[in-house]
Formats: sequence, structure tokens, C-alpha cells
Amino acid sequence: MTAREKTFCEELDKLIEEGENLYQAIQEECKAVDTIFQETFFRQHYQQWYSKADIIIKTILPNRHDEFVSCYKYQEDRETLKKDNFRIQDYLHNKFVVLATGSLFTNNYKSWKDCSETITFFYQQLSILKAVKEMLSSKLLDLKALVQADLFDSEIEVARELAKKGFLRAAGAICGVIIEKHLHALCERHNITISKKNPGINDLCVILRSNDVIDVPQERFIMSCADVRNLCDHNRGIEPTQTQINHLLSDTKRIIDTIY
Repeated sequence: MTAREKTFCEELDKLIEEGENLYQAIQEECKAVDTIFQETFFRQHYQQWYSKADIIIKTILPNRHDEFVSCYKYQEDRETLKKDNFRIQDYLHNKFVVLATGSLFTNNYKSWKDCSETITFFYQQLSILKAVKEMLSSKLLDLKALVQADLFDSEIEVARELAKKGFLRAAGAICGVIIEKHLHALCERHNITISKKNPGINDLCVILRSNDVIDVPQERFIMSCADVRNLCDHNRGIEPTQTQINHLLSDTKRIIDTIY
């Protein structure tokens, strides 16, 4: 097991433990009316847990990702909040369903009903996260992405050494290659067909954004890195600065670590 794989497994165990604590907390909250609408443990920590778990499930179990997200938010337009479209997001926003009428209300202690839907949906999310652990334990998971990330880290270190020695263009070019490889791997991981021959970073960004793998801010961020890479690749009489390359090195690391 590589150092990255070990770190990943340790972080996954920690996230599952945090999920168990949240599951216990939401059960206790739903038993006590006086905790409703307060900044409880679940409300304070759920969003951070969700963001971390979302990245892992999107990467390792993409076929369960839509199910995971649907427990948090209702993804279709809805005119009214009902028992069958209530989600965790509604609970966090203090929106509940009156059992008798099925209508929406907020901040009404007397009409508040049991929030068992929130417990059910969170348990489902936690179970999906645990399925990732089961796949790791049973060795059914292809750890290609983790191995590739280790290789990228090594290449970034090479680029960093080149930058220290003044070979700024070479360092920038290596960063560009790493980003391009990572974007190609994202397309492969999400079963996206690339029709254009020899697409560049900007082309891959457009493809990934149109397939909802990355959002607009991420697309612009990656494209800004591509601009510095192009400056390094083409001799237009303008030399990249040390500051530009230092930023490109850290931004390349950020891309491969956070964009899945």
C-alpha cells in the first residue's frame, strides 16, 4: 500500500466515524422538540461531512453518487414541500411538513412532526460511504486513480526542482502535461467520449463542464493555469516569472488533489 493509499484509507475511516457520530446526533435531535431550529451538532457538522463524502463517492462509487446527492436535496422542481419530497437540506433550512395537511411551514414548534425522513436519508448516505470501505477491503476497487496521483506528485516535484534552478519554461510545461493527463483521466473515469483529436486543456475543460464533472469556477481556474502553461510553451518574447510558475506548481497540485 502506497503512502497515498494509506492516507486515503485513514481519512475514510475517520469520515465514517464522523458519520456515526452525526447519525447518533440526528436521532437524539429528533427526539427533543426543544432542539429544533437550534444550532445543533448535526446542523453544525453535516455540511462539512457531506462535502468530503461527496468527493469520495463521486470518485470511487460514481454509480451511487446520484443516490447520495438525492438524499440531501430534491433535484426536481417542486411547488410544495411534501412528505415524499422532503430531504436533509429541508431539515437544515428549518423546513418541515405538517403531517395533517402536507403543507410547508417553518419555525412552528406546535406543528412540528417527527423528522424520521432526515434520519432515514442520512443513514442511507452513511451506508453508501461504508460501501466504499467494503470495496477497499474486498480489493474489488481499481486504485488506478490513486496510483496515478502518486506519479503526478513525483512529476510536480521534478517541475519544482527545475523551477528552483531557473528552468521556468520547462517547469511550466511539465505542469501543463500533468493537468492535461489529469483531465483525460477524469473523462475516462466518468465515461465521457472525446470526439476531438488531440484536445488541449481548454477543450477538455469545456467537455468536463458540459458533462457536469466540473463547474464554471473550476473551469476558469484550470484555464488560467493553461494560460501560464501556454506562455511557457511558446516563445513570444515574454518570459514567465518565478511567481507565475510558483503559483502554477501549487495550482497544479490543487487540481489533481481536489478535482475528481
